[in-house]
Amino acid sequence: MTSPQHQPWATQAVGHMRHPLFGNVWIKDTNGLDFKQPDLNGKYCNKLYTWLEVDMHGRCWMCCPSWLPYPIGNILENSIEEIWNGEKAQELRKQVFTGKWDYCQTTFCPMIQGDHLNNVSDILQGKEYVLPHEKQALISKSLISEQLPTYINFSNDESCNLKCPSCRTTKLLYTEGPLYDKRKKINDKLVETFLTTPTDRKFGILLLVAEIHGQVKYIETCYIILMVVISPILPLICKLME
Repeated sequence: MTSPQHQPWATQAVGHMRHPLFGNVWIKDTNGLDFKQPDLNGKYCNKLYTWLEVDMHGRCWMCCPSWLPYPIGNILENSIEEIWNGEKAQELRKQVFTGKWDYCQTTFCPMIQGDHLNNVSDILQGKEYVLPHEKQALISKSLISEQLPTYINFSNDESCNLKCPSCRTTKLLYTEGPLYDKRKKINDKLVETFLTTPTDRKFGILLLVAEIHGQVKYIETCYIILMVVISPILPLICKLME
């Protein structure tokens, strides 16, 4: 079983490499994999201007960490406003304008491997739709996003009601104590920034379901989000559905 200090999601993980700007970074080994290397010059990925994912340690990502393994900050250390347009976020956005997608795991990203990225030229000509602040950034070649992320993925609660030998020997469910407090603090900052008023932003909540011996098991559920976030904002959700 992998020891905690060697798990890429652990705060004490040493990482596969030390980047001068991003710090310790875990890069997946692609040796021996037969994937195409498409020409990405002139391509656009909207996640760099719209997506925010926050993990259980407060680290913030602009895409799935498996595909873009460079965190842009930590919500427990800085505000979302500071992180979203900080130096690290701007460095990742440069890829759109240089055409060199060196930070992305191009061999793993389904958008790249499936050739689903739009052409910048098609967006500027109105052939492909993006949000107004995205198009304006492309026109002005700006590394600053004039809007906060429009899709927020809650990945900060790894609760799991199974005890699979391949992962652990006990269930994961934080209901009290310092680990719960840490995850709740992350939730509170996200709620304060994005959920205090009605919003048309999209939110992702990690929920994996598996069928084991004919029974449906909810493997990972965001317990803290369901108990702490969803309940208080239920009136807002109902209002948006009117």
